[in-house]
Amino acid sequence: MADHPSFLERVIDAYSKGDKGTLYSDAWWPHTLETTELISSLLDAQPPATILDLACGSGAATTALALKGFEVTGLDCTPVQIDAARRESAAKGAHVEWLCEDMQEIHYDNEFDFVLLRDVIFGIFETDEEHRDLIRRIARALKPGGRCLFEVYNKEFALAHGVQRTYFYDAAIDRFAEKERRPGAITVKLYTHNEWEEMLSACGLTINKWDGWKGKGDPAPPPWRADYIVAEKTRP
Repeated sequence: MADHPSFLERVIDAYSKGDKGTLYSDAWWPHTLETTELISSLLDAQPPATILDLACGSGAATTALALKGFEVTGLDCTPVQIDAARRESAAKGAHVEWLCEDMQEIHYDNEFDFVLLRDVIFGIFETDEEHRDLIRRIARALKPGGRCLFEVYNKEFALAHGVQRTYFYDAAIDRFAEKERRPGAITVKLYTHNEWEEMLSACGLTINKWDGWKGKGDPAPPPWRADYIVAEKTRP
C-alpha cells in the first residue's frame, strides 16, 4: 500500500483480519441459520427470489440463503473474505455468485427482488453524499416493489452508550470515533430516523418496517443498539 492508503484500502485492511471461517463452524452455523430466518421474515421473502448481499464478508448468511433456495449474489471488496466465501460455500454445496467488487460502484438496474446491507456497515464512508449515492444505487438495483434491508447502529443509543463501547461521538466531525484516534482509523457516521426517512424517500424508497436488536446487558429497548430498516421501492 502507499504511504497514505486510500479509504478503500483502509477498509480492505480492516476487514482482512480475523478468522474467515468462524460463521460457518458447527458451533456457529445454527446462529447463521437463525439469521437467515430473521432476514426472510423481515423482508417477507420467499425462494426463489433474487437477493444481492452487499458487503457480505465471508458470506455465511449469503450461503445459508442460497441453501434455502434463493438466487443469491454476494459482493464484498475484500479478496480474502470472498476467497473464504467461495471455499466455504462450495463445501456446503451452495450455489452463489461471488463478486469481489466495491459496492460504491454497483450499476444494476431493476435486477433484484431484495438487496441487503447488514452487519452495521452503513456509515463507514467519508461523506454524506457517498452514503446517499449508495442508497441510490441500491434503489436502482431493485425491481419495482422490491425491498432492501439495512442493519444500522441506532444513533440515539450510540450517543448514550457509544458504538460497541469503542467509538464515541465527536461533535467536531459529527461522527463516531475512537477516543484515542489512530492515524488512518475508520470513523462512523450515524443517522437519525428522520434522516433515514428523508434519504430513502429521495431515492424512491418507502420504509415499511422498522425493527431492532439488543445486546446482552443493554438497557431495555427502545432505542435498540441497532435497527433493521426495511424499505420498498415505490417509484423509479
